[in-house]
Amino acid sequence: MREQFQRAFSDLTASSELVKRVRVNPDILHERYDLTDLEWRRLTAIVSQPGMECNCILYRANRLAPIVINLPDLCTALDKDLRELLSEYWVQHTQLSDNFWIESYDFCDFVRRKIASGIVSETVLATLEVEQTVVVEQLIQIYPERYGAGIPLTEREASA
Repeated sequence: MREQFQRAFSDLTASSELVKRVRVNPDILHERYDLTDLEWRRLTAIVSQPGMECNCILYRANRLAPIVINLPDLCTALDKDLRELLSEYWVQHTQLSDNFWIESYDFCDFVRRKIASGIVSETVLATLEVEQTVVVEQLIQIYPERYGAGIPLTEREASA
C-alpha cells in the first residue's frame, strides 16, 4: 500500500487539477489508489494545506527550467502557445527526467508532433531544429550508446 500512497502523492504534486478535484471530492483517492484509511486521511489533509499549491508550482518550475534554459529561442517562437503546450506536455509526459537535456529533447519531440499535426505553426520548425540539434549534441556526449546515431535507442530499434 505504501507504493500506492507514494504514487498518489506524486500524482497530486504533479497535477494542480487533481488537487482541486480531490479537494471537492476526496473519494477520488479511493477510486484511483489502493490506500489504507490512514493514508487516505493523510493525503486529504495534505491537499487541504495552502502549501500544496506552492508544491505544485515548484514541481512545474522544475519541469520548466530545463526547457527554458536549453530551448530559449523555441520558447520565444512558441510565444502565446507555450503555456498551453507545456501543460499538455506535462499531462502526457508525467515522468520528470533528472537530466535537463533529456527533458528538453522530449519536449522538442512533443512540439515536432504538434507541428506535424498542424497544431503548431511550421514557422517554429527551423528554431526547433537548431535547438534540438544542440540538445542532441549534448546527449551524444553524455549517453553515446543511446543517442550516438542522433536517434534514441528505442526509435533505432523500432526502425531496424
